[in-house]
Amino acid sequence: MRRGALASLAALSGALTLTAAWGVASCGPREYSPASAAQGAGGAQQWKRLPGATLTRSEVGAARIGDVAYIVGGFAPPGLTTAVAEEVDLRSARRSRIAPMPIALNHPAAASWRGRLYVVGGYADRQRLTAESAALLRYDPRSRRWTRLADMPTPRGALTAGVVGDRLIAAGGARGGAALRTVEIYDLRSGRWRAPPRRCASRASTSPARSSAVASTCWPGVPPVRATSGWPSVCVRT
Repeated sequence: MRRGALASLAALSGALTLTAAWGVASCGPREYSPASAAQGAGGAQQWKRLPGATLTRSEVGAARIGDVAYIVGGFAPPGLTTAVAEEVDLRSARRSRIAPMPIALNHPAAASWRGRLYVVGGYADRQRLTAESAALLRYDPRSRRWTRLADMPTPRGALTAGVVGDRLIAAGGARGGAALRTVEIYDLRSGRWRAPPRRCASRASTSPARSSAVASTCWPGVPPVRATSGWPSVCVRT
């Protein structure tokens, strides 16, 4: 899953679902399936528009749990930060509201682990890219409740997050208008945050040309993770 400047994506059975475009309020997601690309004229790649959202918005966070995509936060008309959260059944394309997040956030990051949704960071200001948040929120689809977990050490917005093994990795983003190379790790079992090992932090700060690549040697048994400054993406090799 990629959370970047252009879009939030959720994947299901070889298809990609585009949930919101950067800088543009989106009325609904679009799905792209590589398997159906050849059906277009001259083999052109094809996007399929899904039914509209319950709320027009942009700068959201999105993640998938099983056959359901979750879309949270963002800017809603007339450009106000929202706490609205939705779920989308990726097979039936049915959309519905779930309980709103405890706080309104734009540009949050989202990921999932063991059937639960995690939302981290973002901007909490009503209209601007300020008031960076350190909040880590968890949503349980079974109880349909949100829980606020331990705050992330570095408040920031426009970051990315991904789960590798039992670790939630929060990378990049911005604070005070400046892009960050920060990488922080939340242990999903112990409920504690920590920074990468010293040699990883050192490599990230001295190798900007490598987009702050964090190699698997930093965490034995964990695939490589790549973090970039501002509106980054997480790339996990499995």
